[in-house]
Amino acid sequence: MNRSNHHVDWVLLIFWGIVILAGSVLLIWSFFFFPAASIVIEWSTASEVDTAGYNIYRAESPDGDKVKVNEALILASGDPFTGGEYQYTDTEVDPKRTYYYTLEDVEYNGNLTHHGPIEATSRSNEVYRYIFLGIGMMMLLLGGIGGYRELFRSSYVLNQIDQ
Repeated sequence: MNRSNHHVDWVLLIFWGIVILAGSVLLIWSFFFFPAASIVIEWSTASEVDTAGYNIYRAESPDGDKVKVNEALILASGDPFTGGEYQYTDTEVDPKRTYYYTLEDVEYNGNLTHHGPIEATSRSNEVYRYIFLGIGMMMLLLGGIGGYRELFRSSYVLNQIDQ
């Protein structure tokens, strides 16, 4: 046997290593990219004269205690005469649970106007999380088996060449 053909073995080892790395990234990504549940809040305005921005509050009942969900003020659009379209995703919710949201309009002079509450039920993202989790685990398993097999075969071939 000839050692010059052995470079193919290293290419295969690198391939299986990439499969393992991609599987690991997919596993980690599935937990951080797909929260357990979420609610998407959307609203639009016809005009925003004197509007600085918006805050969103969540409660567990229509008259319950409100908790601010956005960290910073959601800034108003640039043109006060045409209004804007907005979207905010609340990921700090439990799956399949109903919440009540109030939109707070904050004006430059400090005046506050509240709109709502509106009722929204969170959707579960578990299906997507488990799909990516399963794919990542399969990639890790296949990469581990393929890499181990290739490493074992490579060491066996090298031992045969050396003898």
